Amino acid sequence: MKKRIFPVLMLTLMLLLMIPATMVLACHPTLTIVKTTLGCDGNYGDGVKVIAGTSVTWKYAVSNTGTNDSYLTNISVTDSVPGVTPILTEKNGGDNDNRLEKGETWVYYATGTAVSGDYSNKGTAHGCYSSTNYTASDTSSYFGGAPGINIVKYTNNQDVIAAPGPYISVGGAVTWRYVVTNTGNIALSNISVTDSVAGVTPAYVSGDANTNNKLDTTETWIFTASGTAVAGQYHNTGTASGKWACKTVTATDDSWYFGQTPGINIVKYTNDQDVTAAPGPDITVGNAVTWKYVVTNTGNIALSSVSVTDSVAGVTPAY
Repeated sequence: MKKRIFPVLMLTLMLLLMIPATMVLACHPTLTIVKTTLGCDGNYGDGVKVIAGTSVTWKYAVSNTGTNDSYLTNISVTDSVPGVTPILTEKNGGDNDNRLEKGETWVYYATGTAVSGDYSNKGTAHGCYSSTNYTASDTSSYFGGAPGINIVKYTNNQDVIAAPGPYISVGGAVTWRYVVTNTGNIALSNISVTDSVAGVTPAYVSGDANTNNKLDTTETWIFTASGTAVAGQYHNTGTASGKWACKTVTATDDSWYFGQTPGINIVKYTNDQDVTAAPGPDITVGNAVTWKYVVTNTGNIALSSVSVTDSVAGVTPAY
């Protein structure tokens, strides 16, 4: 009889010892969170690139990866940046019992507006089981690109901001110089410079210091074009453009010159007659003679230092 009782007692003892271990194993939750920015899980320093000023969406996927039959209650998600408020949107695999059970993923979303430069924020999930608090965190980041470009156009080395600009003789050489700089916080690609006047074609001269075909924030690129001055007031516009991600930025600058054609004419009258050939008017010796000199400007530009002389000594034209 004693021999039969002992094995039964041993078996009972073993079963009693196994029950608490099984219960503990079955109720061991593990809280995890994965935060993504615009669908990318970019950790700090290696985040996605966005245009500053555009909308940003953060996704927080919260799961319980613990043992079977484990669960967490009082689930909440916060963000390290004030004003970013994650909102529960969907429960994948959930049964609406307000328990985050094994195999369930609760998804939260928050939105904001991208700022310029490196940005990082951290999402933290909170949960509770049997008076024990659980937390898990994940960091995500982005780079807010603020692309910008500027152009200054020079005409014969003058930065002309209004008409008329430099005076250039018609037929004289004209050189336009286009100075392009990056005013943003990110390198630009696909740089081009064009002119509003057909036939004026700016060509790249220098500036790409590291030869990467990108207008870096520390670089200044020079383009030039040349032409021949035409008569009158002349105006043209230089346009620079560059691209970063999906955004193209442009800038323009105007310049002017005046194509001058100076000219002068004189008509000389003798006693009010425009004499074009000898003999001219008959005047009695000793009578008065009056010469009139009519001077006109035949060009398109005002003339200075105007003077009139006569070939006969003592005949002195006066204004």
